[in-house]
Amino acid sequence: MLPPEVKTGIALINQGAYFEAHEVLEEAWRATSAPIRDLYQGLLQAAVVAYHIQRQNWRGAFKVYLRAMRHLEPWPPTVQGIPVEQVRDQLRALSRRLQGILQGEAPDPWPQPLLHIPLSDASETSP
Repeated sequence: MLPPEVKTGIALINQGAYFEAHEVLEEAWRATSAPIRDLYQGLLQAAVVAYHIQRQNWRGAFKVYLRAMRHLEPWPPTVQGIPVEQVRDQLRALSRRLQGILQGEAPDPWPQPLLHIPLSDASETSP
């Protein structure tokens, strides 16, 4: 079953409240020693990527993107109703824009919210 903190953190991501999402997801990450904690860490780092983008900290966003992907890459496409592959795809798209900005392109307006993570009904069941 998906912990309430993870559901809340994902809802905050979907609302564009990335700092708050990071804080809530960190609670879920700290609360478990199970392997799933790596997924939760990847999600909280995805929120940090979006937070850095909001603050126009392009280098910070790209650095955290690399760490987030290390935590998200090992997981199957969907885990506990979380569409992990969609999260990875969204982060890759953000990364391409970040790389362009870091190479001198103008930072055109970003889509809002930067990330959207739809939960499926499977989030109510165990992995």
